[in-house]
Amino acid sequence: MIDHGCDAAKLAGFAGGFRTAARLRDDLGSRRLLIFPRSSGQKAPMTSPLFRREVAEARRDAWLGEAQIVQPLPVRLTACVCAALVLAVLLFAVLGSYTRRIHAQGLLTPNVGLITLTSPAAGRVGSAGVREGARVERGQLLYTVDLDAISASGPTQTRIIEELGRQRDSVARQRSLRAATAETEKRSLAEQIDNLESQSRQLSEQIDLQEKLVQPLRERVDVLAKAVTNGLARAADLQSQNYLYMQASTQLAQFRQTSLQLAGRIGDLKSQLVTFDDRLARDLADLDRSTAQLEQQRAESEARRAIEVRAPESGILTSIRVQAGQGVAAGATLLTLLPSEGRLQANLYVDSASIGFIEAGAAVMLRYAAFPFQRFGLYRGVVTEVTRAPLEGDDVPEAKDGARGRPGGIYRVIVRPDADGVMAYGERRRLEAGMRVEADIALEKRPLYRWLLDPLYRVKRSVDLVTEGG
Repeated sequence: MIDHGCDAAKLAGFAGGFRTAARLRDDLGSRRLLIFPRSSGQKAPMTSPLFRREVAEARRDAWLGEAQIVQPLPVRLTACVCAALVLAVLLFAVLGSYTRRIHAQGLLTPNVGLITLTSPAAGRVGSAGVREGARVERGQLLYTVDLDAISASGPTQTRIIEELGRQRDSVARQRSLRAATAETEKRSLAEQIDNLESQSRQLSEQIDLQEKLVQPLRERVDVLAKAVTNGLARAADLQSQNYLYMQASTQLAQFRQTSLQLAGRIGDLKSQLVTFDDRLARDLADLDRSTAQLEQQRAESEARRAIEVRAPESGILTSIRVQAGQGVAAGATLLTLLPSEGRLQANLYVDSASIGFIEAGAAVMLRYAAFPFQRFGLYRGVVTEVTRAPLEGDDVPEAKDGARGRPGGIYRVIVRPDADGVMAYGERRRLEAGMRVEADIALEKRPLYRWLLDPLYRVKRSVDLVTEGG
């Protein structure tokens, strides 16, 4: 467009001035310069313009201003915006990246395996202290299965157990009494030994005295015997002296025999005292053995009457199938226990077309069927194990149906969730084994321009292969 250099108001104001300037210009252009010769006798004077003709032509339209080409602002702005967008797209293509993902389905399972508790025998559940989702400790009582048969006189095993209990109490009292009287018996043995040793010492003194008495009597008999032979003494005196000697000798022999008996008795008591502790320990062990046998019989009777089912490990109870008062068969499943030290993991199943680029450590986004992701969001996980051999038979549950129709084998991918629960309506809900899960597994991450140029790369490789093959 043409820019006059001023607005319409100014043009109207200065219109008169421009017309005056134009007339002045015309007057100046029409003036002629009179040139007279040096002498008046020569030719008439000539006229020439004061300004050149080009000057007059240049000034003819000067009052209208200069013509300038001005671009509108929207066109320039559009060009700048387009250039910025092109630059942004190029930067995004160079600096941006894209991660290829694959979709997989599977189930949540514990990484240490579920523990299934079964009934060891057929019977009736007498009591049950179980609740779905309850946490139990190792050894905690879960079920009591009643097996006792009832006869005309009452429960058979109950009566047997009561009798065994009375016998056990009797043996326990005997043991307590034996242990309590042991010290008294030991002290009595020591006192008997002291008494017998005292008697032995007294008897030894009597033997010494008797020996001193027998020896003179023996000599007296010998003297009288010689005197009777020589006729110096009577035979009656010899006979009387000989009687005294025999009587003293007999008493000495009795003393010696009694001394031997006392020595034997003392030796026996000392032997008993030395071995008293061993005999006491042996007696107590026999009583303990009897108690153990009675306890074993009682336990066997208890087992025939009722069986206690206890938690083999600490964990959480799930899949409870039996309640109190319900009859169960031998080997029937009672409940399932998820060990506390175990964590839930997602067993995902993919086909052979997707297994190639999956590696341990790959990031995974999990969606639980029980908690729709549109409402409760996605949850992160990481690949911990990838099976490189295809699964066969029934190794894969029904979650593999999505990959069953595709050609090739089915592979298992184990994913560890970052959290063992989800936030639902402000509460943390625990994930349960057996829940269906869907996942997006991140594979390779490449810049966008590589993805855009990837078809060209493939064409180039194909051409190179064809060229090399030719």
